[in-house]
Amino acid sequence: MTNLISIVLFSLIIRTTTLEPGVFERKKGKGGDYVLELKENGEFLYIFDWGSIKSSCTGIWEIKENTLFFKCDPDPRPMAAIISGYISERNFTMKVLSKNKLKFKKYRLVRQKKA
Repeated sequence: MTNLISIVLFSLIIRTTTLEPGVFERKKGKGGDYVLELKENGEFLYIFDWGSIKSSCTGIWEIKENTLFFKCDPDPRPMAAIISGYISERNFTMKVLSKNKLKFKKYRLVRQKKA
């Protein structure tokens, strides 16, 4: 019985610590649209679109337990920080809810099916 419980717990831990790369989105909601592309090489593309304001950043991501950690690359534009749409939060996190759902702040991003 103890071995069975250990196996079940181990499989739950493995499930929450691995996440396949892909595209996750939240569209057509109050608070804007979010698109996140996780690439196999550890890089990501994050896009936030709120009508007249569109922001994006690229960088590296890693996963620890059920949390994704993101670090945006420095913006190469010298005046980027004062431009409308600049993402001032250069490091952020998302919770892994399942292999197909992420939580960012109060929003849920859903994995998009491959075309």
